[in-house]
Amino acid sequence: MKVILLSPSQGGVAHYGQYLATALREQGVAVRDVNVFLLNFWQVPKLLLLLYRQHAKLIHINAPMLAWSDNLWLNGLACFFPLLLRLQGKKVVLTLHNVPESIDRPSASSLYHLGTTAWLFGEMALLLYARANRVCVTVKEYARPMTRYRARVSFVPHGVPDSPNNGNASTRKSILAFGYVSPTKDYETLLAAFERVLSKERGTRLIIAGSSHPHFPNLMGYLKEKAMRLNLPIEFTGFVQEQELSRLFSSATLVVLPYLTTTGTSGVFHLAARYARPVIASDIAEFRRLLQSGGGLLLYRNRDYGDLANRMLDLLRSPSLALRLSTQNRIFSEANSMRETARQYLNIYQKLS
Repeated sequence: MKVILLSPSQGGVAHYGQYLATALREQGVAVRDVNVFLLNFWQVPKLLLLLYRQHAKLIHINAPMLAWSDNLWLNGLACFFPLLLRLQGKKVVLTLHNVPESIDRPSASSLYHLGTTAWLFGEMALLLYARANRVCVTVKEYARPMTRYRARVSFVPHGVPDSPNNGNASTRKSILAFGYVSPTKDYETLLAAFERVLSKERGTRLIIAGSSHPHFPNLMGYLKEKAMRLNLPIEFTGFVQEQELSRLFSSATLVVLPYLTTTGTSGVFHLAARYARPVIASDIAEFRRLLQSGGGLLLYRNRDYGDLANRMLDLLRSPSLALRLSTQNRIFSEANSMRETARQYLNIYQKLS
C-alpha cells in the first residue's frame, strides 16, 4: 500500500508526521513524506499538481489549524486540500490535531484578545477539513464538534513514539518548558513561580525551549525582557531540532506545562512521556484527562504561582516522587505507542482502498 503523508514542515505537528511515517513503514506501508510551508499562493497549485501525478491514491493530511504558513490567508487555502484532492480522485484521510471548541476562549483572550475573526476562521477551517473521506481526531471529545459538519469521524489516539536511549540525566536541578511561546500558555505565572523556587533551591535552572508562535512573534521578546528585569537565570534555546530532543529532555529534572488552555491534546506531554520525564501541568480539562488515563503528572491551580512553585519544589526535593511519575509516564508511553496508532490508521486505509 502506498500513502502520501502531507504535513507542515515546521512546528510540533511536523515532528508528529515524522514519528507517524516511521511507525507506518514498520506496518508495511510505503509512505512518502511531503512537507509544506506556504510562502505564496502559487505553491498551492504546484503542490496539487505534484500530488495528482503521484501513483498513490491515498493522501493522509496531518492537519493543524495554523501551521501551514505564517500568513492567515494561506493557512485558509490549506484547509481546501481535502476537497481539492478528492476532486482529483484521491482518497483523503485527515488527522485533526485541534478544534476551536477545545480552547477556553476567555482564558486565552483575557491577556491576548483572540478576536472573533480568528474564531470564525477556525469554524470555517473545520467545515473544509470535514470534507475528507475520514477525519481522525486525537481526543475522543473532538468527535462531537466534527459531526456538526457531517464528517465521518474516527478517534485514533495521538500515540507516543518509541522511547530512545535517554542518555544520562543531568545532576543539576533543571526545569524544562518546551514548545511555542503562545497566548495559550501562562509564562507570567511560570516566571513568578521560578523566582520563588530559586530562593529556596539555589542553582536550579529554567530552560525555555522553543520559539515564538508564528502568529504571535513578539511574545518571546517580551518574555526575555521580563526575565532580564527579574534577573532570573533562564536559558532560552530557540527552536529545537529533532536530534536535540533526547539530550534536552533527558537533562530535565521535570517538565512544566503552564497552559491557560489547550488547542488540542498536548504533544509536549507525549514527548515528556516518551523520555519518561515527570510533569507538572495546570489544572485544566486536557491534563485532568491525561491524569485519568495514567499519565505521570502533578496538577497545580491555574494562575497560582505559589501552588506551581510548591509542586516544583515537591519534585525537586523528592527523587522518589520524581521516579514514581517517571515510571508512570514510561508505562503510559508503552500503553499508548505510536505502533498501535499506526495499526489503527492501516485499518482505516484498508477500508478506504
